[in-house]
Amino acid sequence: MLVLFLPYIIAATIIYERDFGPLSRSTTVALLPAVLIGGLIVRSPQANTDTINAICSSIQPIPTRDCMMLGEVLGAISFLELSTEQGIEFVRLFTTPETSVVYLITGFMSFIPIIVVITAYRLWQCIPRRGLAAIIMFIGISLLSTVPLMIVAADYGRFINIHVTCLTFLLIWLIQEIPNRMTYLPQHHALLSWIAAIVFVVSWRLPMWLLFATYSNAFPLFKLFTESVRN
Repeated sequence: MLVLFLPYIIAATIIYERDFGPLSRSTTVALLPAVLIGGLIVRSPQANTDTINAICSSIQPIPTRDCMMLGEVLGAISFLELSTEQGIEFVRLFTTPETSVVYLITGFMSFIPIIVVITAYRLWQCIPRRGLAAIIMFIGISLLSTVPLMIVAADYGRFINIHVTCLTFLLIWLIQEIPNRMTYLPQHHALLSWIAAIVFVVSWRLPMWLLFATYSNAFPLFKLFTESVRN
């Protein structure tokens, strides 16, 4: 699964070089074996019992719950025993109109801070056009590669979270590259920004997987509102 997020490493090297230069190209070549191995695993994703036991034995000092209760608790490791068809059926079982709406809204909201930062700092001006095109291409590859994964895996929130985290690190690095970046905000602007940030943070949360993707879990304020109306 993590192979899909390797393009972010290449994007980081492009930021470092400010272009798709020798280091970025060599990094791309170095990551190709991992991509090939990931492709082979996808073609034959079902692991046998010995492999599962070996993985669980390597997790120390405390194995995961699905290792300790193998066959009784669902988890990333126990899912290795399932075939692709079983994974698709599992996702289909928990996918409802409510989960789809929740992830559409929370997924979009997850990227709002990134969009705000990009536009506020005009980060597209920090990298030459060729390097910027390469960054967009590799980020796009990672984002698009996640779509097929969502057909067989239910951890939608986890995938979105990894993307947002990787993009956040890239943005922080890009901001550091701005020669005359703004380091001071007027007090009233800073106060409004903090208030907006707090409201934004407490008004929603990203469910990690489909089972928890309900309106009440994703939008605590909505839950409080509906409960107050009922009472």
